[in-house]
Amino acid sequence: MSLGDVDAKFPGQSFEKNIAPSPSRENPGQVYPKSDPKAAPAESIPGTGGEHNPPLSQALSNPFVLDDALNALDHALTRAISIMEGDADASGASAEGETLTNKFRGWQSELFDLRKRAARGGQEVADDQRGHASQGGFFAD
Repeated sequence: MSLGDVDAKFPGQSFEKNIAPSPSRENPGQVYPKSDPKAAPAESIPGTGGEHNPPLSQALSNPFVLDDALNALDHALTRAISIMEGDADASGASAEGETLTNKFRGWQSELFDLRKRAARGGQEVADDQRGHASQGGFFAD
């Protein structure tokens, strides 16, 4: 398929390279973009999900409000997990209760990872890249 075929409106129709479209209400300047057979990358189109790891600092204009909300969420998840575990100890664990507890723990882990990424400025750093005690303290001589 040539680029001229991509620009065509109907099957079998093709455009010459230097012939502009006729003027219309939508296109009074008779301008048409050259089509590309490849789709645009997702990151280039705002709002399409191309922002895979947006910085947490841009979620709200006030980072202190966001921090308070995340603290409240963390405390609520911790409380829910402790209630579920306390009920399981008192009356015996059920499969549904164990599933729900694991889901809450997963949410808490995601929240921890989110905060860890925010503390590093949006960059994901693996745990093995932190440096070991054998490499010395804060300052290297």
